[in-house]
Amino acid sequence: MPRKKNLTAIHPLVVRLCELVDAQKDKIKKHLNRQNKGLSSQNHQYIDQIQDIIWNNLNTSHNSYKWEKEKKANGRTVRDRVDIYGNDKHECCIIEIDATRIDQIAQKFVSRLAIYGLDRNIPPILYVALLYEGSGAHKDKESCVKYIRFCYDIVKKLLGNKSSVVGIYTDGNFVEVIDNDIQSSFRVTFPNKQTVICNSMVDCAKLAIQYYIDKNIKKLRNFNQLSSVFGQAVSNTCQASKNIMLRAPFNVFVSKDWREYGNRGTYWDEFVWRCKKKKVDIKIEKQAIRYQPGQHTKQPPFVYS
Repeated sequence: MPRKKNLTAIHPLVVRLCELVDAQKDKIKKHLNRQNKGLSSQNHQYIDQIQDIIWNNLNTSHNSYKWEKEKKANGRTVRDRVDIYGNDKHECCIIEIDATRIDQIAQKFVSRLAIYGLDRNIPPILYVALLYEGSGAHKDKESCVKYIRFCYDIVKKLLGNKSSVVGIYTDGNFVEVIDNDIQSSFRVTFPNKQTVICNSMVDCAKLAIQYYIDKNIKKLRNFNQLSSVFGQAVSNTCQASKNIMLRAPFNVFVSKDWREYGNRGTYWDEFVWRCKKKKVDIKIEKQAIRYQPGQHTKQPPFVYS
């Protein structure tokens, strides 16, 4: 379930990586324009330089970790090397630097999960996919965001809440964080075009049901009539209670058991579909978390763009 937005929750290592990537945007641009400079498309000298810079800086700024470059696990092939690997006995950080290619994201994640994630001697894992804009068909940033979410879901399920997967994206002009611990908001639009921004599915459900009650207050005699209107998606997740007060004569409690992918036969997508039939439109606001250098030290150096 989406958590309330809190930019201060971004991992300090991720913050530092954003600073380092932002400082190397010129090298990213040179890499993206390398063919214009007569270099082969297979030439990655600028990316190699960025890898060296990140590795050297992390050795200084986060020296409680033992940082290794091109880390190869025992018994594994050269192709299984991690670009940058850090371990401070409390957390393992795996950083992979790649173009925006979902095949690379998936391939490397599965490999690293098998090698490190299934090792019980390894502490919780922070997996960072550091992505720069690809070329041609490999400019599909949105698919990469989706796959990072898949990786995030797998890690949370297999390794627990202390482990996570985060993406950092740059096109040479700006740096963005893809952090699923910090969710986007929900935009609820009513037939009168009034728009309300909510931080959670629960808040969305409360608003939608409140709208329907207000509109049909004279027709509705009891809660069962209300729940039957929205169907099983709502009736399984709502019950008479005094936890959330709507306008008399109804007291409505919206259960916190909503699940984006379904729970006990209740599906968020179905609820959204039923609301849309009643002309209540619910959409996820895909706000990007953009790194913004030069912020005051007491404030997180990020903004919602």
